[in-house]
Amino acid sequence: IHCMRGLTEEKISLVRDQHLVIQGSNNRLLAKLYFHLPNKANLMLKKFSFWIRAAIVFQLLTTAMHSVSFFITPIATNEEESQMLKLITTYKMDMGNGIFRTYSEIVISLSINLTLLCLFSALLNIFLVRSAAQPKLFRGILLLQVIIFGILLIFVLRYAFLPPILCVALVLFGCVG
Repeated sequence: IHCMRGLTEEKISLVRDQHLVIQGSNNRLLAKLYFHLPNKANLMLKKFSFWIRAAIVFQLLTTAMHSVSFFITPIATNEEESQMLKLITTYKMDMGNGIFRTYSEIVISLSINLTLLCLFSALLNIFLVRSAAQPKLFRGILLLQVIIFGILLIFVLRYAFLPPILCVALVLFGCVG
């Protein structure tokens, strides 16, 4: 830019998509120079890219692991479990308004929530990384994910078993970074 100080007729502008445009007095394009400017979004992504990508991987792995449970039929190993599985899969409870559901159907409808939550979070994070979202927006989204997965971890610790505990803890760890 310093070497162009004598050119009074030219207009020099920095365009958002990282190129320098030099136009003459009749708006004729004289030069267009491309360069890379490190913006705040790029610096943030470089600083936290490992943790953001780890969160995405953990979210996708949790989605895959949890969705497998929809295709596996539980097998009873003794008479008590056999009786319990029969009741869970066949006994329909009256939920009101003409809706009758088994415990198995209720568990599936609740279970899909973790799968969809992790899938949505992973896809949202992928979108934010690819679109080089502003750091303030990215931090806000990650903070919301930390809050949601933190609350989820508390309940999973209380009511679940080891694989979901590890999956949710790893997702939370990736989001906290």
